[in-house]
Amino acid sequence: GQFRHNLFESDGPNRDRNDFEIERLRLVFNGHAFSPDFEYFFQLDADNDVGVGGDVVDMLDYYVTYDFGHDIFGCDAKRLRFRLGKWKIGFNRAREESGTRMQFSDRSVASVLFDFDRSVGFGFLGEVGRFDWQATVANGIDTGGFRPGRVGQLDRNMAVATRVNYLLSGDWGKDGHADLDWRETPAIRLGSGFTYTRRDIEGIREFNFPRVVDSGAPINTVLPPGVTAYNHLMYAADVNVKYRGWSFICEYYWRQFTGFSGAIVPNLFDHGYWIELGYFVIPEHLQLVARQSRTLGDSGTVGAIEESADEVAGGFVLYFRRHNLKLTCDATRVNGVPVGDSALGFIPGDDGWLFRTTFQWKF
Repeated sequence: GQFRHNLFESDGPNRDRNDFEIERLRLVFNGHAFSPDFEYFFQLDADNDVGVGGDVVDMLDYYVTYDFGHDIFGCDAKRLRFRLGKWKIGFNRAREESGTRMQFSDRSVASVLFDFDRSVGFGFLGEVGRFDWQATVANGIDTGGFRPGRVGQLDRNMAVATRVNYLLSGDWGKDGHADLDWRETPAIRLGSGFTYTRRDIEGIREFNFPRVVDSGAPINTVLPPGVTAYNHLMYAADVNVKYRGWSFICEYYWRQFTGFSGAIVPNLFDHGYWIELGYFVIPEHLQLVARQSRTLGDSGTVGAIEESADEVAGGFVLYFRRHNLKLTCDATRVNGVPVGDSALGFIPGDDGWLFRTTFQWKF
């Protein structure tokens, strides 16, 4: 669970805010059936800042994974697996990491804008030596909460996504972004992802879903009348380092909207990054953290000029029982927010300071 206090002091058109919330309250069921090679995972999530009236509980994840490489061909475990259901599709590093193992209260603005998140589909995944990978076909980019195409929210076009990680040195472990294990040998991991889909107006919610830089407006509000379809491509590359209490993460993103049908629109290009640094001043217990993210692009002006939005943040984390019991306090300055994700505590167009205090428990 994550209990959070948010205090936003606005310097722009959006109002000041001051509230408590339950950002994550999750219950997980997982194990295997028939044999250890056939695994299941179900996760319920309660959150009081989504849905009509709040206090909504939904099935956040539900999937099965079959290790057919081990079961049928006798390969090493996890060498070649198959997965179907709804889960966080492998694309970017920020989403790949669990929300319980972050250094800040939540992800960066840039990593949410250039995101795949959860979707329904099927895919293959595996681990070979220091490599791990995913390749997936899904309903669309970030369409986990969308209803089927027959309801009109999804179009007929699938999305494809791939992600590869390579452990260059050391042991990555299970301590997330932070170097809780105080490694004497540097753990260095490289990653990259790619995704593509074509969005068609027949699935109106999917067509309108992407938000532009830097206003955060839905893309349909800035495109000229008559556009009926377009291509959506994204790329990501990252490097992670953990060593003697230090942690460093940098991820860069590229996004293109191309191939517009129904009207003449130039190719639109956005890009951005986030950089995060942490250090334990008291090993395993007190960590200082800093972050910067930036998004740039011409999607908000339909190719006319490049706009940008920035985020700078700092804070500290008190670990009582590693990630199972911790307190995170951070302050974030933004001059425009091009995303509409309730988990961040921002709304599109925010300009000002956000102060968050998050108490997390896990067992």
